[in-house]
Amino acid sequence: PVKPAWAEPHTQSFGYSHTIWSVRGKTGNDVAIPIGPTLRQALNELAVHDALTILANSRGETWTYNGFSTVWHRFKTNLEAQGDIHPDRTYPQGP
Repeated sequence: PVKPAWAEPHTQSFGYSHTIWSVRGKTGNDVAIPIGPTLRQALNELAVHDALTILANSRGETWTYNGFSTVWHRFKTNLEAQGDIHPDRTYPQGP
C-alpha cells in the first residue's frame, strides 16, 4: 500500500522518469514506486506551487505528515466503501 510519507521528500522539480525512490522510515529500506500511466497523468496535472513536496495543501503549502495522513485516510476509506479499492490497499478491485 502507498504510505503518506512516501509523498513527502520529493519536490515538483524532482523530474520523474519511470520510478520515484523513497526510503521506509522504520526500516530504512529503499522503496521503488513505479510511475505508470495513471500516476504520470496525476503528476502532470498537479497545480504548480511553492511547497517543498510533490503534493501541497489547499494553501499551496507543504503538507505535514499528520495533515496528509488524515486526508489520505478519509479519501482511501471512501474508495473502500464504494468498492473501488481493496480494503487496506490502494489498487482497484478485481473482477
